[in-house]
Amino acid sequence: MYKGSISYRIGKLSAHVDGSYLSNRQLTYTNDLHVPGYFLANFGTRYDFGSVGPLKGLSASFNIYNLANKTYIATTNEAGNNFINNGFNYFLMGASRQFFGTISANF
Repeated sequence: MYKGSISYRIGKLSAHVDGSYLSNRQLTYTNDLHVPGYFLANFGTRYDFGSVGPLKGLSASFNIYNLANKTYIATTNEAGNNFINNGFNYFLMGASRQFFGTISANF
């Protein structure tokens, strides 16, 4: 796994782009089947308003996860070593593009 982040701040506005790469992983315990690797990018921005009336440290942020809306397999064989030999292997698909906004303040 490789991760990287670039951030920039100008005055009270900040922005960042994060990226992570996860190479292919084995799906079976005998290593004869694998899932492909993937790269995910995220973007976020934040603005600090400072003190506004009774609110101190007022800020607003907006983030986008999985910027390119990549389809990927996030988890493989989460059930662990299967003692029942049913031949099934498990995997979970990763989350699609998500948007999050936050407004926070101190009193």
